Amino acid sequence: MPTSLDLKIIEEKIRVNDEIKESFQIPFIFYLLNFKNPALPIFVIVDFQKETMTYVNSFLSNNIKFIKSLNDKELLQTPHSSVGNSSCFYNFIFNIIERNRSPLIRKIDVQNKKMTVIYPEDLPIDQKNVRECCDTTVMLDENNFLLSYLNDDGNYYYKVSTDLKNAELLFKENIMKTSPHQISPYKNWVVGTGFFDREINCLEKTFYNENQLIDYVKNIGRCDDHQYNFKRDLFSIDPFTRQLGYIIAHNLKTNETHKISTITAPAHVEIDPYNDMFYISSNNMIWCEGSFCFLGEGTVEKFKITEDKIFRMGVFHNHKGFRFTTHKLFWKNNKCYIAIFGHPNRLFIVDSETMKLETYRDIGPDYLSNQEDVRSYINFDFPQDPIHPHRMAGMCVSKDNKFIIFPDQENLLFFNTDLLQVTHKLNFKKDSYFNMGKIMGRFGQFSLHCDFLEN
Repeated sequence: MPTSLDLKIIEEKIRVNDEIKESFQIPFIFYLLNFKNPALPIFVIVDFQKETMTYVNSFLSNNIKFIKSLNDKELLQTPHSSVGNSSCFYNFIFNIIERNRSPLIRKIDVQNKKMTVIYPEDLPIDQKNVRECCDTTVMLDENNFLLSYLNDDGNYYYKVSTDLKNAELLFKENIMKTSPHQISPYKNWVVGTGFFDREINCLEKTFYNENQLIDYVKNIGRCDDHQYNFKRDLFSIDPFTRQLGYIIAHNLKTNETHKISTITAPAHVEIDPYNDMFYISSNNMIWCEGSFCFLGEGTVEKFKITEDKIFRMGVFHNHKGFRFTTHKLFWKNNKCYIAIFGHPNRLFIVDSETMKLETYRDIGPDYLSNQEDVRSYINFDFPQDPIHPHRMAGMCVSKDNKFIIFPDQENLLFFNTDLLQVTHKLNFKKDSYFNMGKIMGRFGQFSLHCDFLEN
């Protein structure tokens, strides 16, 4: 039986500026976390047309007790991305590596006030040793979404009905050793990113996970006159260490799967349907010994899609651009631009045709301009606080391309793409919800992905 938990739904009326209401026709969703119980988020759904802000709260006392009672801690995983509508949606859980019975999805039934954790055996798919599934996907139509999962035999890609009763196998591939981080369909192609194939290049050696690299650095990097420090020793051993990566691109017409190398490990995909292009962002970082290690600049790579081939067309990187967590496309005067958040709060605006920097804006303080060595600064000096007040990550673009929307720790911010500045704010931080965080630790906005839902 699926694990089902209660939800508390609180709907509040909000005032929405007419300009914002005109630009945002469908609901927007992000989430808040308590970091001692990341499995129990508060989802926040903003309906600009109805002028409501709905808090979908799983952080309830009975749920907390239940989670604490589990010997199997698989449920203690952070949410990642959501698909569906404002009455019922599916939230994909951040990837769990090498587990035998990993939960795949959370079903959030707002109408019936239930959060159900969906395991592989709850889906109409082949059940053989399912270990993990994709973290980010899309709706194929109003009744079906795209799903991939990994078992001992490879990755399987399904069209799954939203009632979870039907599934159609689209294809299988055994190139990726883990499940894709994101899968995106376009025309006769499906693209998957190999973010979790954690190969790392250091001193011209290949390490297949962070633990191998840590052991290597401990063995050759530790000096007698100082205590071991992974990041410092790694950078002194090889300042050009980087995470390797690739995407898979499957042609549904020919049933051929292609492996395409990327500069660093790719995470997210954005598609330009007007020019048959897609753009892949890479963080170029690893998680080691309790903190992020930023190996080098993030990248956004540009690819051209034809009916039977995919071509690399260009790349954007910047000496002050690290951890490109999210990138989105928008159009002005029939020209496509890429908005990219670099760590911690720099919004880069890139000309997609030339892949050159158009301009940038810091959302809040300017932490980077005076830093000669940004990598050292964000690795050693900038706080690695997941709810730092000026840490930006997830964002979306309004359908009319007038605004980029993203949350900080108190407000939804609306960045005007004509004026290139934040012109509107909408507060979401309600004391009654955030006070709950004092019970079990810190509570805050941690939306690596923000999404739009259907009405």
